[in-house]
Amino acid sequence: MRLGDTKTGYGLVSITLHWLTVVVIFMLLVVGSLAQDAPAEMYADLVHLHTTTGIAAYVVLWARVIWRLAVKHPGPLPKQRTWYFHFGKVVHWTLVIAVGVMLVTGPLIRWTAGLDIEVFDWSIPSPIDFPPQLYDAVRQTHAVTAAYIAIASVIHILGVIKHALFNKDGGFDKMIVVAKGDDD
Repeated sequence: MRLGDTKTGYGLVSITLHWLTVVVIFMLLVVGSLAQDAPAEMYADLVHLHTTTGIAAYVVLWARVIWRLAVKHPGPLPKQRTWYFHFGKVVHWTLVIAVGVMLVTGPLIRWTAGLDIEVFDWSIPSPIDFPPQLYDAVRQTHAVTAAYIAIASVIHILGVIKHALFNKDGGFDKMIVVAKGDDD
């Protein structure tokens, strides 16, 4: 089984990191959204679950970001249209960058608020004293980026449906079937 990507397809590492990221990001978006509208007695528990999930998956999420930046994006399959392919590539890249932004701003929200990051029963104190004035900007950046991830994910899913049901060009299969051949 091929680990690395080819010129037109994804290897096992990319596919595994993609699907792990999908599961984690979906959980984080749902729990984070529920926390925003939760009654006060549930808010702290939901934030703790959100934070614990994010920190527990921190290495996997950074691996996804770093892997994609290092390996780049495979090219189109022969039947994929150029404009649509490039649009999809922009969506993918911005999603990868957005995950990186979330990985930075998530911990900073706690630390700029003067709080430790609480994961399971552990507390992770801030490595430096951040000015509390950064809190609002960091929280806003985190919220806007989360909204972007939600919107871009819907666009991405619609693109997947388009590839699978209408185009039938192999675009859907790229993230399910490990690429074969040594064309990289």
